[in-house]
Amino acid sequence: MYFLLGSAFISAAFFWYSEISSLCTLSVIAAIIFATWINIRNLQRDVFLAQSIYCMDKTECCFVHAVWSDPKSVIWTTGVFRILAAISAMISLYLTWEYQSSFADKHYFLVTSVWILTCIIWLVSILPFFICLVQCAARQTKKKLKPLRIASKILGYQQELVTDRKKVKLVSSEELIIRFRTVVFMWSLHDIVLGVFWFYLSFELYDLTDDEDDSGWRTIFLSMISWHIIFIVLHHMYLKDLWSCVKITKISIGDTPCCAPSEANKWWAICQLIGLGCIYVSVIQRMNTDELTKMGCSEETLVLFCTGVALLYFGKTMISKTLYGSIDSTEYGSIPTTKNKHDVLDRLQILF
Repeated sequence: MYFLLGSAFISAAFFWYSEISSLCTLSVIAAIIFATWINIRNLQRDVFLAQSIYCMDKTECCFVHAVWSDPKSVIWTTGVFRILAAISAMISLYLTWEYQSSFADKHYFLVTSVWILTCIIWLVSILPFFICLVQCAARQTKKKLKPLRIASKILGYQQELVTDRKKVKLVSSEELIIRFRTVVFMWSLHDIVLGVFWFYLSFELYDLTDDEDDSGWRTIFLSMISWHIIFIVLHHMYLKDLWSCVKITKISIGDTPCCAPSEANKWWAICQLIGLGCIYVSVIQRMNTDELTKMGCSEETLVLFCTGVALLYFGKTMISKTLYGSIDSTEYGSIPTTKNKHDVLDRLQILF
């Protein structure tokens, strides 16, 4: 799926460069579909989230409906709202393309309204994890984590596994919940700020065509890019190691060369950062040109963007998460997903 996502972004960049608005719009819509699919799949398969939710207890309802008191609801409710946000974004893109002439003639209401609605749905999609953070994750727990399958071995509670010159051990449920509070709070903050930025940019879309000065809209957009860059660096420096239910300790046996297999993940992480850097630089270059509503860009910007997408793709797909393990369900069963007992429509009826 990452390959399809990268291909969609590269296609969108090429059609933007070639000034083919219809195909560019279709490519961005395809990218939204693939990105949403990846996001939902990652939510369902994430071992850290699954273990954290498993350790939480059902609490007394404190928000509108009893569904929010069950920590197991956080994944599927987030997925439902993310899908709704993606659908709204695709509709907004289509209407922006369909009514581009009307928008240029200073008829802003429709296009502005649909983008504001998309931002609101995105902000609502943050609500399930936020409620889980202040309600379910606020309580102490003594429940033991499920065993993990790592490198064809089973790692149980208070056991230690040695592989690839590293010691791997499950964290306690108390430490896991602390990690959950930290990373979920930071990512929720990131998503909220990003949503607020997009909400303001959507509200101020008229600034792109009402006169020849679009510096205000441009400044806010570049501020949003700066915020995202800062957070990504913060994630790789501090939060990435916390997004795990295991503690990994390196075994010191002499000097380890930087090109050793055990160090590969660091290089692929650097590859991702370089790719993101190339993408951000290309976007900033385009934003610093005149007439933002017109398509087209320089060849250097196109090449830089496509290179960044390729580097990000290879970094994402080559990085190994073997030591994070997968939940062993042979004895303990698996955490229910939307495929167990109820389908998505049933859950929507419960929610609304």
